[in-house]
Amino acid sequence: MIEARPAPFALASWVALALLMPPPVAHAADWRLSWDNRYRAASFRGFAIDSIPVADVVTRPDGSLFTPDGIAVRIRPGSAFATFFRPGPERRVGPLSATFDAAAWGLGVSGLSIRGTGRLLRETGADEQPRQLTRSAA
Repeated sequence: MIEARPAPFALASWVALALLMPPPVAHAADWRLSWDNRYRAASFRGFAIDSIPVADVVTRPDGSLFTPDGIAVRIRPGSAFATFFRPGPERRVGPLSATFDAAAWGLGVSGLSIRGTGRLLRETGADEQPRQLTRSAA
């Protein structure tokens, strides 16, 4: 069986012709749209001011003052109560954002373009109250 192969001269002619031809005129795109999503998660704990009677304050060997739970306290002179900052409830937040950016040009007037930007925000994990674990009665 005989195979037909292009002659090396014919192949070189096509390559030379492709390299010498000017590229076709490309028109710029008339619009562009980009979209960006972002998500973050955070957990934090606030505090609440609390107090206990001075008689319940624990004094450590170095002289520092603590609650029976191990939280540092402060006793104001002449006060019957010691104040301290108790850890507050844990808060979990998860902001989600989406940003859109659009541009259009080539609207028939030289130099005229239109741009627009928008943003959507959503809270995905806010806890207004701390979650309580409950046990079912067996």
